[in-house]
Amino acid sequence: DARLRSGAPASQRGRRPGGNTRAPRAGGMSNFWESSHCRRWLVPRTALPAGRDALIETTRWMVVLGCKARMRQRVIATAIVLLRRFALASGSDWDEYAPRAVGVACLYVAAKAEECPMQAKHWVRYASHHAGYVMQLPELLELEMHVLEALDACLVVFHPYRPLIQLVEKWGFTNCTQHAWSLVNDSYHTDLCLLYAPYVIAVAALYVACVLKGQDLRQGFATLQVDLDEVYECARIMMDAYKKHSRAKAEAKAEAKTKA
Repeated sequence: DARLRSGAPASQRGRRPGGNTRAPRAGGMSNFWESSHCRRWLVPRTALPAGRDALIETTRWMVVLGCKARMRQRVIATAIVLLRRFALASGSDWDEYAPRAVGVACLYVAAKAEECPMQAKHWVRYASHHAGYVMQLPELLELEMHVLEALDACLVVFHPYRPLIQLVEKWGFTNCTQHAWSLVNDSYHTDLCLLYAPYVIAVAALYVACVLKGQDLRQGFATLQVDLDEVYECARIMMDAYKKHSRAKAEAKAEAKTKA
């Protein structure tokens, strides 16, 4: 089916978003609470997109592709958020897309949004030669338009990294920084970016890291203006993802050892 090959459902083929399609910088707004990220792209759990398994698998694949293309972590994180927003905005049409094709398009758009652009032909080459997904240049350019249209060119993405560093510096929990940072990275393999503000995700990551490190953070938590129920639920989801990710890495390592 041509729709599955190009990633474009019949209802959207041939359509182009109007106006200037140049991607604004993803971090271009300083106030999260007034941004499109907050006002439009945080949703209740009941509104989350279907096809979770495809999203999780595509997210892992995008990380591999982004690393092969030597993209910064922020670019990859932005692309993953755009992928999940796209799945949310597409509704039932999401099932008609080729997830990896959309993943490449989101990486292409995110790289421009984060001011680290790479030509489309290079993304096609990396996807085909280094990540095992063969696509053609026209497909990528068409999918870029579909992504921009579905998102109404709302590419503003706030990440938990900055608030995490601010919290660590404020509380002095430097021994937990690396673990908390890894937990934030793992959070992009979940729906957290559609459910909670980046600040809540940062607090949850630091909370989990401190618990695992045996660090007493009660004094710091007492000064926070945040819904602790949200933090605890976010931490639970984060820990589930961390366990699954660790299990998958262990299984892959064991399989590689068996083949050797």
